[in-house]
Formats: sequence, C-alpha cells, structure tokens
Amino acid sequence: MKARMPDGRCFEMSRELIDVTCLSRPDTSWRFMDSHGHEHRWYVGQEPAREYRPQESYTTPSLIYVVDDRWIDEDGEEQVVGHHECGKCHDRVEPRCCSDTTTQYVAGIATYRIDGRVVSHDEFEREFLRAQKEKNQ
Repeated sequence: MKARMPDGRCFEMSRELIDVTCLSRPDTSWRFMDSHGHEHRWYVGQEPAREYRPQESYTTPSLIYVVDDRWIDEDGEEQVVGHHECGKCHDRVEPRCCSDTTTQYVAGIATYRIDGRVVSHDEFEREFLRAQKEKNQ
C-alpha cells in the first residue's frame, strides 16, 4: 500500500510473503471409517477441516500416536518412528496427506515507512490518521 497525502508526505506499508508450500500436508477431503465403525478425519480446533489453509493447525483428535522405536542419530538428535491408531479400538489408521498443487503464502512481517523512513506501526497509524484528518479539513 502506498499513499501520497496533499501535504506531500508518502505513506507506505509492505508485507513480506512467506512461501509455505508443502510436499506433505493434511488432505482435508480424507474421511476414514475403521473396522469398528469409528470415523476419523482432520480437524481445525473443534471443527472438521473443510479446506486447507496453511496458517491453521490440523489434528486428528480420534487418533493416538504410538511410538514403535526411538534412537539417537549421529547428530545427537532423537529419531522417532511410530504409527497412528484409533483411540477407542486401536485399529491402525493412516491419516491421508497430499502435497500443495499451487504455491502457498502466509503474511510475514510488515514494514511501515513515512517518506522512506522506517517507522513503528503505532507511529505510522498515528501520522496517517493525522494526515487524513488534515486532508479532510
């Protein structure tokens, strides 16, 4: 956003876009019924996930993760291998994932400038409102 006021001052706000394109993300169309009739699907908070948005956090609340093996690798990092299973009947369930088909972005840090000088959000807002008020008088 760029705005030039009648007094000649230039107000500019830009926001960095962060590429969050995933090779493996929740497939929100996935629904699975295990052999005991328990339904499993991806959720966002308390609601079933209907579409994928990279800024959301996805869970499968009906499933538990069972650790099958763990070890420390050559870099000193713990490695864990396991599987998902139904929290009620313990049937194995593999939540389906997919990859993004288009580039996904989330909004990053905003930068505010007045006449090319970087300012805080508060100063930008205060001065912009003042300039608009002067323009309307």
